[in-house]
Amino acid sequence: MPDELRFAAEFPPATQAQWRRLVDAALKGVPFEKRLVSHTYDGLPIAPLYGRDADARPVAGRAPGAPWQIVQRVEHPDPAIANADALIDLGNGATGLTLAFAGGTGSYGYGIDSAPATLARVLEGVFLDGIALDLDLAWNASDAPARIATIVTERGLKPGAVEFRMNFDPIGAIAFTGGSLVAWPTMAPRFAAMIGEFFVQGFRGPFALADGRIIYAAGGSEAQELAFVMAVAVAYLRAFES
Repeated sequence: MPDELRFAAEFPPATQAQWRRLVDAALKGVPFEKRLVSHTYDGLPIAPLYGRDADARPVAGRAPGAPWQIVQRVEHPDPAIANADALIDLGNGATGLTLAFAGGTGSYGYGIDSAPATLARVLEGVFLDGIALDLDLAWNASDAPARIATIVTERGLKPGAVEFRMNFDPIGAIAFTGGSLVAWPTMAPRFAAMIGEFFVQGFRGPFALADGRIIYAAGGSEAQELAFVMAVAVAYLRAFES
């Protein structure tokens, strides 16, 4: 718009060198690296200011310019109260819900169960084709996505019209519980086949999640958390590919 106000348009762009001269003057001889550069647990330096990456590209999984979503957790173990909380949140501006299941990484002593009656009650009156629905699964709630998918079809909704993030994370469940009766090489093809069934039904996903909170909660460092997330993501991609 020609009459649009751009408050910084009348000023020349500042450079990092100009900013650094002002900072050095304010430090009065104290070394920049000693005062303003911190370090992570792994020894990685964190500078006080970063410029925009000249090679930055849009995130592939998100449409450019897409608006932020306001996603509210639903975690009360009483399904009637959880439903009332969800409707209040949606009525006051939330654009999505995260269903936190008991026993999961982010449940912290709360959470709903995955029984069909519970899920139907929690989602009663919730327009599933108008919000984002995100699952914070637990190892014992792996049946929740299929049961919610049934609710979607029973309501006569098209799966592709529902923004349903299932967030299956079997490797995360193994790490969280400390073991599994089935090894990942055996589990991987079953996992991929299950995801394939949802895809054939028309659901868009995302279907899988690489959750770094497990490492963080166990006291892991930033590099360890990131390494775990990347390794799990690659394992899931390889399972889908094969």
